[in-house]
Amino acid sequence: MTSSADKYWTALEKTPECSRRIGVNLGLFAVIEIQFVDAFRWIANMDQDQARVALESHRHFLNRIGYLEAGLKAIQPSWERDVEWGKEFLTGITKANKIRNKYAHSTYGWTGEPGSELLFVRVFADSLGGQEREEIANISILDNDILFLGSLIDAMKNYCIARAAGELGDLRELRRAISQAQPVCIRFPKTNGSRTARTEQEQK
Repeated sequence: MTSSADKYWTALEKTPECSRRIGVNLGLFAVIEIQFVDAFRWIANMDQDQARVALESHRHFLNRIGYLEAGLKAIQPSWERDVEWGKEFLTGITKANKIRNKYAHSTYGWTGEPGSELLFVRVFADSLGGQEREEIANISILDNDILFLGSLIDAMKNYCIARAAGELGDLRELRRAISQAQPVCIRFPKTNGSRTARTEQEQK
């Protein structure tokens, strides 16, 4: 029997530049989770404690997104809500959640050399029947994800500051942030001349 205590079983060990950026992405998403409470407070026209209890009663972030969506759709004319901003935030945090799931709930393969590596990201989050979707990530894609998440955080903070000051805020800032989110990058098709990705199993 061999010991695995001194071994890593993930391709992230071999892709330091991508791995560092994945860590940044996950850290930024944690900030979004916190900032979402403040933004939701103004969108739903609640006080801070009400907003926190309403959101934190839902354990999973996807359910918190669903709670926001349901609140925006509720037919209650007497409930003054910030619906226009809410719809934009719904789009933004949904994209942010997909980025988070892409990197947090995946197994990895890789190819290339450190500093120019390419990850094959097999995402199993929200899958049924053991199915996975395979996407790709490289330094450029990860940097774009970082830019989007950081811009979304700035937009959320600025929205809350504006609302606290009794101002409308700049909806264009939020829309610019959302426009920076790139589409999903599915794995490049294999060609006869392409290198074979090294999988986690091959590294054991």
